[in-house]
Amino acid sequence: MTFTSSFVTLSMDGGYGFRLGTRPGDLGGGKAPTARDRSRQRVFERRLCRSPLTRAAGCRQRLQGMGARNVRDFPRRSGEDWSVVARHLRLLRLPTEILGFLARKQTPAVRQLFTTKRLDDLTRMPEDQALAAVAREAALVQPGFSSDPH
Repeated sequence: MTFTSSFVTLSMDGGYGFRLGTRPGDLGGGKAPTARDRSRQRVFERRLCRSPLTRAAGCRQRLQGMGARNVRDFPRRSGEDWSVVARHLRLLRLPTEILGFLARKQTPAVRQLFTTKRLDDLTRMPEDQALAAVAREAALVQPGFSSDPH
């Protein structure tokens, strides 16, 4: 008999008891997850869906799937505000180093620092200045980030 959830696997091996699987690192500790841990994980997953880059990728997929001719045609069909859609699509123009960092480091501190507005400001900067700004700001919350692609 085996019970599997998103981060815990409990199984019975011939009467020897339960064996726990691995937990996500952000839950901490080595104990079985509590109801509070599971609640925090669900909240984190819901917030992850509202991430600016996740929303931007979703807008791009829906735009292509709908066959809209331009950014203003898509919101007319979907009922969204065109400026919000345009701002999110503009985020996808960020340098790949920044997009990769933000995709890997979806922690609450990083997400709080790099809001949609802040990322939009970065799209308007030259690439080298944007990389330097992200490296400077990310070093405050994520030590070890380097803007060097190698």
